[in-house]
Amino acid sequence: MLNNNSALALIAAKASMTCFLNSLLREWFDWTVDDKCQIVIVTASGNLIIPLQRYSKAGRHQYLYPAYYENKAGTVPMGFDELYKNLIAYIETSQTTAHSKATFSRRVLDSIQVIEDVLEFRFQDFTDGTRTPQTFIEAEQQLIIGHSFHPSPKSREGFTADDRLRFCPELKGKFPLAWFAVDPTLIYKRSSKSFDASVWVNELVESDPQLSTYDSAFDLYPMHPWQARHLLTLPSVKAHIDAGKIQFLGEHGESWFPTSSVRSIYRETSPYMLKTSLSVRLTNSVRNLLIKEVDRGLQVHDVFQSTHGQNLLKDYPTFKVLFEPAYWALLDTEGKPIDESIVVCRENPFQKGADQAFVLATLTQDNPFQELTAIGLYVKNYANAEKIDEEVASIAWFEAYLTNVLEPFLMAQAEYGILLGAHQQNILVTIKGHLPSGVTFRDCQGTGYSEHGYAKLKDEITSFDIDNGNILPNDMAHILFVYYLIINATFNVISTLGQNSLVSEDDLIAKLRLKIEHLLKREPKDPSCLKHLLSSPKIMHKGNFLCSIQDINENTSENPLAIYTAIDNPLVRN
Repeated sequence: MLNNNSALALIAAKASMTCFLNSLLREWFDWTVDDKCQIVIVTASGNLIIPLQRYSKAGRHQYLYPAYYENKAGTVPMGFDELYKNLIAYIETSQTTAHSKATFSRRVLDSIQVIEDVLEFRFQDFTDGTRTPQTFIEAEQQLIIGHSFHPSPKSREGFTADDRLRFCPELKGKFPLAWFAVDPTLIYKRSSKSFDASVWVNELVESDPQLSTYDSAFDLYPMHPWQARHLLTLPSVKAHIDAGKIQFLGEHGESWFPTSSVRSIYRETSPYMLKTSLSVRLTNSVRNLLIKEVDRGLQVHDVFQSTHGQNLLKDYPTFKVLFEPAYWALLDTEGKPIDESIVVCRENPFQKGADQAFVLATLTQDNPFQELTAIGLYVKNYANAEKIDEEVASIAWFEAYLTNVLEPFLMAQAEYGILLGAHQQNILVTIKGHLPSGVTFRDCQGTGYSEHGYAKLKDEITSFDIDNGNILPNDMAHILFVYYLIINATFNVISTLGQNSLVSEDDLIAKLRLKIEHLLKREPKDPSCLKHLLSSPKIMHKGNFLCSIQDINENTSENPLAIYTAIDNPLVRN
């Protein structure tokens, strides 16, 4: 049977190798492709040979397994466990150390093991007939491999095996919230102008029939249960408990479900999702929220309530934002907010009976058990429904993506100066008739504004501060915006549609170029980013491999652009 341990270990190794190599080869250039369509990496002791199943201009290659080691004595097969160890030993940067490499190797191994465990746990779900996700949370739980350009996409440093079972979406984790009772003077409450920071927790409680009425002068304070356990170890929280100002009430209420980011959680009947700090290193960062980040979330809500923001929403009625209009944090013994205690209130439009939307990363993800991706299945079903060729259906799917998903983000920047950090995991796609029909953006804390946007909004948005870090000069705005929306999201859509050779990547890249040229003809107020996309021979890619092998915590890095590398821009005509 397929689902024996050795077979699953092989599938996990293949999936892990694909993510590892795509991450490496996009940001490290000491390799070539020979006339046999093989990646060749020359080392002092011999050559590492990695056969290609498909070379991708958009960067997401597909590989044959195993790899090979070649020297004067001959050629021998090499599994991923040997390949990644050889590569880690060979690769050097100015900041790698023996310690950072050992840490990196441990995280890669941890990720492989997690993927193998997930494949065993989810085997039935992915082999009982290929199907697309039906609900928001099902799509969140189907991201079983993780970031397609990361060397350790399922690294969960800080979680035990039991924690993973309970708190990870790919293992269908679920849990009640943990609750504290807190002296109101110890809670730092903030909200956008049009939202009441004091009532949203009461609405949360009222939506859960399992929560009994709590009668006290203290406020109820919700928290992710893993993080609650962590908070109980902090000196300031311990001091407040000893002083009788905080009481830990334990876990209560209906089950919540982790979304694909792990730290954001969802309950179908709740008016809000929650995003909390989570002091676990997931891929590149320890996922503690920062006050400056969540303040930006409040700001986004204000921006889209402004005349400028409302005009954007009127331009694109099927474009939506999951606003984060409030947050709470506990104060430490010196009266300062504790980052590890932050809990953010996020809107939840995906309640029972509502239209659903699906995370783009799941739609583009390789299915480790079957040939078709979710997008591939949509294309197949659309072709069958319309009685058309699958190549024509593939182009129709991409054109619908360009119009209904990509365009609102591009014009938010070009016309309104709003820079939404729209990577694959922050883009939720609405599907109607097998095609993309709308888009929802989430994770407001990564939103920035161009100089044009700042000039338009500063009179209405009093919280704007030119020195706050999210008013970006054009050169930085282009790097970040293009990486998230084009390289991370759109190039992955192109690679996914091109995987089964139903349509060429060149044709899809040409369609993307035509869309950008069409938007430029509208003469938007700030065409600089669109022009950059069409004319710059190089664009900047976020180096997840470099970040990982150098053991950088991306969330607290003083220079986030230090891990970006220049790659060829396929949109520029040769």
